[in-house]
Amino acid sequence: MVRRKIHFKNKRIKRLVLILLVLILALFILLFYLIFSTKKTVCTFESNQKDYQISTKYKIYSKNDLVTKVISKSIVESSSTKVLKEMEQNINKQYKILNDKYSGYDYKVKVRDKKLISVIKIDYKKYNMKDFIRENGAMRAYVNINKQYTLDGAKEYYKSIGATCNN
Repeated sequence: MVRRKIHFKNKRIKRLVLILLVLILALFILLFYLIFSTKKTVCTFESNQKDYQISTKYKIYSKNDLVTKVISKSIVESSSTKVLKEMEQNINKQYKILNDKYSGYDYKVKVRDKKLISVIKIDYKKYNMKDFIRENGAMRAYVNINKQYTLDGAKEYYKSIGATCNN
């Protein structure tokens, strides 16, 4: 098999081909970024109550302005182990029920050293939003016409419960 090199006689044609290749590569990189990029927005909430203090960070992941998942980490501090154990039981019970009804929840709760730490992940690709909205009508304010949870809707929701969001 004979290999031939392509020789451009004209330097101008070489330059145009090189520019065209660079533009095509740049276009592919831009498209890849737009298709596969995920945006992260962070909301925080803090509250001091009589028996405990709570600090929560909500990480909202979105693509094309639709929420794909939310990961929240809460740290509850209390001098009362009884209060923390009751909260642990209530959180486990609540999220088991929610996961059975709507799917998409992954949660871990533990009590250690006068602190309750809970990490709750909601995967909105697996979540049954239509049933959730049907049973919780107030959520209509936070979804689009296709019943998809929007990034703006999520930020509005978290602000409505007292959180502060970036962006």
